[in-house]
Amino acid sequence: MGPVPSTIINAELIVQSSIPAFVSLAERISKVWEDSGVDGLTNLLINEIELSPDEARDIAEHYLWRFEEIDLPVIRSLVADLNRSTKAEFDKLSIFSQLGLTLHNFWPKNLLAWHMMRHIFGSEAFDFIISKEAKAYGNKKPNNGQNIIHFPNLLLDARAEALPFQLAALDVVKSFGSLPPHAVKKAVKAQEILGNEIGLALAKCLVDAHIIFPPMKVMEEVCRMINRGLAGETVLLTGAFCPDYTYEETGSRSIPYRYTFEGLGSGVGLVALQFVRMIPILVRFMESFQIPYKVQLYIGDFESNSADNCQRVGCDQSEFLRRCHQSLETFKTVLPGISMELGFFERDLAGDRWQIYIDQAYGQMLSGDFGGFQDRTGKNPDREIEFIAEHSRSFYENWHGRQLTEMELRGLVITQAAEYVAVTQLIEEEWSGPAIQLAGDRAKINAFNSVNSTIPTLCAKRIY
Repeated sequence: MGPVPSTIINAELIVQSSIPAFVSLAERISKVWEDSGVDGLTNLLINEIELSPDEARDIAEHYLWRFEEIDLPVIRSLVADLNRSTKAEFDKLSIFSQLGLTLHNFWPKNLLAWHMMRHIFGSEAFDFIISKEAKAYGNKKPNNGQNIIHFPNLLLDARAEALPFQLAALDVVKSFGSLPPHAVKKAVKAQEILGNEIGLALAKCLVDAHIIFPPMKVMEEVCRMINRGLAGETVLLTGAFCPDYTYEETGSRSIPYRYTFEGLGSGVGLVALQFVRMIPILVRFMESFQIPYKVQLYIGDFESNSADNCQRVGCDQSEFLRRCHQSLETFKTVLPGISMELGFFERDLAGDRWQIYIDQAYGQMLSGDFGGFQDRTGKNPDREIEFIAEHSRSFYENWHGRQLTEMELRGLVITQAAEYVAVTQLIEEEWSGPAIQLAGDRAKINAFNSVNSTIPTLCAKRIY
């Protein structure tokens, strides 16, 4: 991205695009904090603002109180600073201190707000790095007076002046006015691959369907699959959802339900409802651009293989499978206008390969080989496993009906991740054309679909 032409630098546009986004995110953070405390805020910072687990928890525990010091109207004062500043003057500008973003013990006073701004405008426009040297000094001032915060991606406008919030000054803000700010970068990538109209339509489709924008490389793969569809190939929309396990209300507005695993119904379960929401929106996108597609979905019948699981929900394997079959029949009735194929994943697709592939994937990951995971997602797989184990403890303990040790939790996460690896491998073996895998929730463990497959996965936000 080169210098910004002065004709599209618009101070008012900066205000219009930044203030609502910042305020909206602030309100969501406050709501999550109120409803779910440190754990809820930590999850939001990891899943949406894409912080590392350690940094997210540190901010959730220590920085939230400083967020309340920010006077939002004062953000508007940055416009005048932006218009008159030069690069030489930038380090002395008052806008960061006005926002409550001054240094405190060689850290930004409000690290949460800095991350929010990077999230809203994109790291291409606003990025910051706290030097390792500064961290090492703790509360003592470095003797050499070195800068302790660096801004590596400050673009220059046509007057060679620094613009701290460049993304808002670019035309993409006008083009993507209906998109949330964090989606803009990936919408731009979609436009590069698919063209302006289709790329923007895809981005809006994901927003409307409450689908999490995937990592950039996965987003590129989604676009390439759609490009193949535009060239005449049939795009497979596929995925597997959980049986209709019992659940209960939590009283939390952010996560209103949680599984109890005390029984098994024969209707459309919580995760299946996510597919009910996603599928029609994705189908409309395909049809609007005459992209041939096929919808093929499966229920996780393999969960009947566990005698403990069957006993916990109060039925034998035969009854478990009967209820899964009835769930599929019920699923058809809630999407009557959409042609689709439904089946059991193990019995109708995987067969004898199912357990073999799980065992192979489990052994592979246990040995430290995570294939393409880190390259495609940008995440450290070991840290992701640790995070899932720590933050999904109640889920796994409800599922297994007892308290679990740290080692048991890690083993369960890897075992479940191996199932996700196997699912995606089997889909890729069965379908030679372009495919997009869909997931109903738990984006972090669905990311393990990337270990041995290049089929991209789109995961719904958990809104049930």
